[in-house]
Amino acid sequence: GARTADGDVIVQAVVDPFNRTAESNETNNSAATPIHIRTRPDLYMTAIDISNPLLMASETVTVTLSLSNTGETAAGAQRVVLFDANPDDGAVLVGAHPDLTLAGEAATTVQFQWTPSAPGLYRLFGVSDQENAVNEYDEGNNRTWQDVYVGLAAPVLLDSGPDEPAY
Repeated sequence: GARTADGDVIVQAVVDPFNRTAESNETNNSAATPIHIRTRPDLYMTAIDISNPLLMASETVTVTLSLSNTGETAAGAQRVVLFDANPDDGAVLVGAHPDLTLAGEAATTVQFQWTPSAPGLYRLFGVSDQENAVNEYDEGNNRTWQDVYVGLAAPVLLDSGPDEPAY
């Protein structure tokens, strides 16, 4: 959604604005003060880091999601998750932190353990506020992803053919 009034604004209160009441002093009927209206939370998933970039099948690694709240207001309890593949296409849930809170203008990390069962290319997705529990300024920056290649856990034997050329 669009931002509403935020930042520094002046609030003024006036009594008897049309001078309908006879007073001994008509110059003290108003007061003004500046107040700061804080921006809404804005959760932003900034990065995915893997403890071992040379990952092998059946090896457990730590996956760290980096999350920021760029708004000035604290983000209440929200669910941060890690998926193995795109969550819009039936991905496998690796793990979830169901009640993460984050102060305004703060950052944190969330860690998950992940063990790929087979070699190949994987795409890990980190998602903040998965259930849209936080009224954010921008709901479109709650995801990030990273491609991870997983190698074979054992050496591969290659047979290059007979020792002598065939004629």
